Amino acid sequence: MRIFGGDKLFSIFNSPIFASVPADEPLAESGMLTKRITSVQKQVEGRNFDMRKHVLEYDDVINQHRLVIYARRNKLLKGESQEIFDEMIVRVSQSLTENTRDPITGAISLDEVQAAYRLISGKEKLPEIQETLGNDGIMESYIRAHIDDLRSKAGDENVNNFINQLILQSIDLLWMQHIDAMTHLREEVAFESYAQKNPLIVYRERAYDRFMTLISDIDHRVVRSMIASQAPEPVTEALDPNTPLTVSLDEQSTIA
Repeated sequence: MRIFGGDKLFSIFNSPIFASVPADEPLAESGMLTKRITSVQKQVEGRNFDMRKHVLEYDDVINQHRLVIYARRNKLLKGESQEIFDEMIVRVSQSLTENTRDPITGAISLDEVQAAYRLISGKEKLPEIQETLGNDGIMESYIRAHIDDLRSKAGDENVNNFINQLILQSIDLLWMQHIDAMTHLREEVAFESYAQKNPLIVYRERAYDRFMTLISDIDHRVVRSMIASQAPEPVTEALDPNTPLTVSLDEQSTIA
């Protein structure tokens, strides 16, 4: 009541006009008091509405993120992992390649691309690749050549199942971390009002950056895990196409 004019309301009780009201007259029949209470009630309802609207505006941001992630997850549950994985390879290849680009000349160093692949894969030997259209496409060629090698040794079905589970695992893990990060972000931007900034606008801008980071983190975790994975070496007898790929949880956590 103090927030919505409680002092004025109490002054009504102490005013000569209210004092003239008979003691046995119900307060509900006092027009002045009823009018003031009605005014206060409307202010409270309006304030509550604004608060709910404010909360929904923040919730809408994370809901947009959720729609994108869940749509991707539903595709995986329908067995559509190959399209998603192909897109991941392209994005990660471009990202890794850009890290080797000379900031002055803009040229891509073949040696640095090869060094980057060796570092990620943990293998000194590079995959055998066909001729590419310049150094820009070499990283992607290495990655796809490695995946093709896995398929030839372990079988398409085994590799596809492994990829599907790896993407699901990465999405679930990093999505939960993203939700926690967004909660902390919401608390952080509350202080932006002191800098004469709209906290909601700041929240939306930073939330977009964090969501793009989430997508990139998922991509890199999956693709790097696949690069580091390997099929069992063939023995004297033919390899069973159902033999699982090998990549330890320790390797995955290190890659992530």
